[in-house]
Amino acid sequence: MMKCSRDNKRVLYHADYQSVLEQNQKADLIIADPPYNLELADWDKDFDFEVMVNVISQIIKPTGSALIFNILPNVLEIYPFAEKYGLVVQDLMVWAKPNFQVKYLRKKGYVNKNREFILWLSASDTAFFQLKPNEKYHNGIFSYASPAGGFRFQKPKPLIDDLILRHSQPMNTVIDLFAGSGVVAQSCRQWKRIYQGYELDDDLFEKIDLH
Repeated sequence: MMKCSRDNKRVLYHADYQSVLEQNQKADLIIADPPYNLELADWDKDFDFEVMVNVISQIIKPTGSALIFNILPNVLEIYPFAEKYGLVVQDLMVWAKPNFQVKYLRKKGYVNKNREFILWLSASDTAFFQLKPNEKYHNGIFSYASPAGGFRFQKPKPLIDDLILRHSQPMNTVIDLFAGSGVVAQSCRQWKRIYQGYELDDDLFEKIDLH
């Protein structure tokens, strides 16, 4: 099952992310927010990161990028798989959350759970990337507050906007392997990117608005 936007520039499949291989579509940008294997729900365990990296290697364009959200232990697990499947590890960025909860403060050491990581993979050294007009560089730290309420693992739209504008151009194809709240689809509509998403959960699939 699938649904499309009125202009047919955004399509969402009610299917597992691996079914992207059946669509014969290549991506300028892949955004992946897979399970973290924290066992917080039935779907959040035993996720195979190697399978995901293999899929990414088959659908990425020569100048394309993949941005993978996760926690540090899983990022370290993904690194050798990237090399195995011929992908380039470009960088490891940080999503810093200024609105972290006080209960996660440690008595000693660094603040806990106020950050997630974004692993940037590409098909080659010539992956597309652009700075904003007023920037000379970017330090790789993205500070955006977590959304209040809604989907538990939702990423903030300003963060997704920022990443999409840096790693793709208008009318590029963005493939969203784990659509979740649908925030990537919203950003693609605003910034005129072609969107292809996948969501297996029945309720989430129904709630995502492509228009």
